Amino acid sequence: MLSHGVACSAHERIALAGRIEGMFSAFSMAVLDTALGFQSARGVTGDILEIGTFRGKCAALMAQHLRPGERLTLVDIADYLDRAALEP
Repeated sequence: MLSHGVACSAHERIALAGRIEGMFSAFSMAVLDTALGFQSARGVTGDILEIGTFRGKCAALMAQHLRPGERLTLVDIADYLDRAALEP
């Protein structure tokens, strides 16, 4: 689910994140997307923290799984985040 409430498929979520430069492979994106979907299906809720954000490729995927009231916090020692690529 996109953070603004529009559901989309795993393929669409991975394609959106894939537009961002980074070191997160398509395989790794699929594994993370599956794990977050598994948690969601079982009612696991809560905020997400990413340490080592780089350009935000992984963050873009995780953000699509946020539910209302949940937060995604991104931490890195430098500001390489590609904010324009994260806009819907």
